[in-house]
Amino acid sequence: MLEHQLFTLKKNRMSSFSKDFEKGLKKILSFDDEIIVFQTQIFKTCLFYNLSGQKASKEILKILERKFKKKTILFPSFSNDLALKKKYDEILSLPNTGIIPTTALKSKRYFRTSSPLHSFLAKGPLVKEIKKLNPETTWGNGSIYEWLEKKKCKVGFAKFRMVLWMCPTP
Repeated sequence: MLEHQLFTLKKNRMSSFSKDFEKGLKKILSFDDEIIVFQTQIFKTCLFYNLSGQKASKEILKILERKFKKKTILFPSFSNDLALKKKYDEILSLPNTGIIPTTALKSKRYFRTSSPLHSFLAKGPLVKEIKKLNPETTWGNGSIYEWLEKKKCKVGFAKFRMVLWMCPTP
């Protein structure tokens, strides 16, 4: 009986979290931007809902992928491996930008850009364009930042301690 009550309590916390997160995304969904970059911090959110970072990040990715399937989603997935280990691997070098990008990378559903220090994970209709980028430097010609600038990305803030960069549809 107690085991069932604990399961129900955990299920209700995740359900509340999911509903609140989706509610927070409604305004973002109303924008016609074609690219959204999510820069997140979920530690306090996990504490509030009493959820593990792993479960919360999987739920966030599931919701974002479902709600934004017609948009291109990006997450900063910066790594210090080149500076610390003198090597960088687009698949094996874990991001130091949080559990959501780490979970996205491990899911193998996202493409990671080649910049060894300032890479991004991408999923969506414009990934083919991103794959064609050939950066000379992190910020310069051919970089994801130049691409975002050309797409006229803007930065915004949302609940759940997210920083959003949104790029208008041409």
